[in-house]
Amino acid sequence: MASLFRLLFNCCKSGREKQPTQTEPTTVTGIPDELPNIKIITTEPEKHDGNESLTDESYLSNDNNDIGGFESEEEEEETDSETEEDDYKKFSSTVNIRDEEVDTVEENIPPSTSESICYKSDYDKLFYSNATAQILMDLENKKQLTVNYLREKHPELMEKLNGDTVERLLVHASLIEIIDENEKQIPLMEHAKFFKCNTDLVICSPNGISKSSRITKKKTKVQIIPYDGSGRQMLCTIMDFNTTTKSLILQRRDSSLTEEQIINDNFEVIICPNFQQLQFSMNGIDSICKNEAMLRKVGAKIYGNHLCDFSFPTLFALGPTQKRIEFLVENILEIISHKFKVLICASTNISIDNFAVILLNSISKILPKTNIPKIRRIIPFIQDVDSRLTEITVQLHNEKDLCSFDIVLCTLGCAPKLLTNSLQPGHFSHIFIDDSQNASELDSWMVIGNLASEETQIILSGDLQSGKGIYTKAEILKDNQIGYCISMLERLHSVFPPNRVTTIS
Repeated sequence: MASLFRLLFNCCKSGREKQPTQTEPTTVTGIPDELPNIKIITTEPEKHDGNESLTDESYLSNDNNDIGGFESEEEEEETDSETEEDDYKKFSSTVNIRDEEVDTVEENIPPSTSESICYKSDYDKLFYSNATAQILMDLENKKQLTVNYLREKHPELMEKLNGDTVERLLVHASLIEIIDENEKQIPLMEHAKFFKCNTDLVICSPNGISKSSRITKKKTKVQIIPYDGSGRQMLCTIMDFNTTTKSLILQRRDSSLTEEQIINDNFEVIICPNFQQLQFSMNGIDSICKNEAMLRKVGAKIYGNHLCDFSFPTLFALGPTQKRIEFLVENILEIISHKFKVLICASTNISIDNFAVILLNSISKILPKTNIPKIRRIIPFIQDVDSRLTEITVQLHNEKDLCSFDIVLCTLGCAPKLLTNSLQPGHFSHIFIDDSQNASELDSWMVIGNLASEETQIILSGDLQSGKGIYTKAEILKDNQIGYCISMLERLHSVFPPNRVTTIS
């Protein structure tokens, strides 16, 4: 296992040597002669401007199909405080790499060339636009979006699910676009007015809440739109609702409404699907498809049971939450000691906060106060924050210099928005996606495609034995034939070379 990390660190070093401003390592391996008593994990080391800043929260369900995409079930993480020292050391042994040969994986599969790839052809674009339009028309006629419907009316779409990874993800994106378009047509409230309250933002309608079954507390986002035609609006998250009092308790996220409008006007309340996140996902797919090296990085090319020309390896770290994160944290601290920048992502705020707490606790035990790294936990808008993380947490629009931080933590949905903060793709030498068994592959590609470069090292970590997985309300996305609920971690695990997978118990 030690040889794997040496291989990956060398990949990182070769990429960073192109940047003369980086501090040169003191040995040919990039590891100083005097190694600290710490374990090393290294894996192979667009600008999107959007006016609407949304988190990676839920897509909402409709009445008939309970539809909703890109949703993660925010449950408390299970922790496992037990450890086996032998396995822990096995994962990241610090044997001097100059005394051993680096392990390699023999693959007798000829590498494919970028000339053979045409995932974004004009035909594909025409096919998906026509299919999407027809399905939306059918849904207006009260037909349900099911696998049987797709198989009968759009067999070409179903056939693409059996194609390569990129085609499958494009089908997933098309289905989510259909879900969103269908979702936005029905308002929750009409002729609603804001109600004065000391602590909460409350809106009420004499007509009540039309589709309360579509609401997921603390997840569902809505647009508050006045009837005056001004074009102004408020974006909120529904924190709670009461069908008896016909009211919604809201948390304001963004607003162009004037105070006079809020006090006096009547409003329409409409569910607001996360269109921006879908756009980020499509940007990520497009970026990866244009680069043969990036396609290999995400393991998009598989022939039989083998990865094709996987020369830019991703690393897997598997195990129970507590010990896995403790292990990753020790290695992250070693990584940043070599002047690299690290991004840590997960599908939910709970997962990110859990990681951040363990990170801060480990730093207080391992590092002297004079050598504390610069850490920032980014949130898009105001939200509840763990009291232990208050000092490192800031809203994205309030942080003007993210480039100066050694470690940045945020959700997958927030990660592409970092590019609006003067960051460029490839800024982070290492991108960690933790709890990645809970992240849809669209979300993983979204982060990798928008923020990674050929030199960026990707680490997928999680626990495939936890019993948890990708959560969505959409019945169509839950169906095994669609494959939306298969994470990148799960897909690659079955074909990954054993010496690139490490299990912590």
